[in-house]
Amino acid sequence: KQWYQRRVAITAGGEWLNDAKQAKLYIPELPFQHSQLIKSKRIHHFSNVADGMREVYKTPCIVFAGHPSLRCGDAVLLLEKWRDDAHNAVILIEPEFSFATTLAPFLPMSMKSYFCPIDPSINYSQASKLIKDIRPKTVVTSPTYFRAPVSNPNRTDLVLVSDMPVVELGVGETANLQQPQTSINVELSLEQLDQLNMQPLKTTEGYQLVSHISGVLKARDNKPSLGPPNTSSQGNVMYGEVELQELISVLTSKGLTPNKVETLGAGDHFLISLSDHNSTITLSPNVTSITAHSGKMRHTLQGIVSSLLVSL
Repeated sequence: KQWYQRRVAITAGGEWLNDAKQAKLYIPELPFQHSQLIKSKRIHHFSNVADGMREVYKTPCIVFAGHPSLRCGDAVLLLEKWRDDAHNAVILIEPEFSFATTLAPFLPMSMKSYFCPIDPSINYSQASKLIKDIRPKTVVTSPTYFRAPVSNPNRTDLVLVSDMPVVELGVGETANLQQPQTSINVELSLEQLDQLNMQPLKTTEGYQLVSHISGVLKARDNKPSLGPPNTSSQGNVMYGEVELQELISVLTSKGLTPNKVETLGAGDHFLISLSDHNSTITLSPNVTSITAHSGKMRHTLQGIVSSLLVSL
């Protein structure tokens, strides 16, 4: 049986393995470490939670389950079962899914939550070599990639290396990059100019006047112009950032004093619980989620959040 598994591993695509694992293909051993863990019953795999999981389940354990959206599969059942125990934790590793939006249906919960996005397509050494080979004018990345993990300060292999200028860009931050062309001039009609509603927007450099305008961008003879929109009904666009303390202050002034404020993830996500009104507000750098027991309460909370933003 083991030799049959060996042949299956070879014919499954051994040319895609690295040199060390390719060398193991020609000896009577399974090439992957998890294969040995399955054989020693340290790892169990099931098609679903009803497929014999109850017979071998014991704690502590790590469960890899479900779609990263947490909207389908057995992960939904497991979270509903485990979310009220503070000894449990959920770790989200998919960078394409919003941390706050993914957990919103399961809040409030006692279990810990962590957001550790992982991109398996490239590691630190490969990224450093890529930068060295293509030599870009500027490298824009998170500041965490240039520092070893706090828990492992000696792991220099987990640090990005670049001899090119680096711009460190954190969550919710902006950077001024010197590009040959950062904007273009667009012709507007007199009717569109009359419809502009300029609003002051506070930035790190002071105040700027901004406005929301809708239309169809056209380019003819290398001259862009903005024509009338396809539809006459255009909603307002909310712009800006909701500050936690400012939101708490406004809620309190409206008689909606939060019962509890929790910090989620890496410290940039917050859960504001209004237990007396059976409602919650989840703040994250890019998304604000509101959960309420009634439509009236939801509209009230939506109005409070909107009051802290600029309407364009």
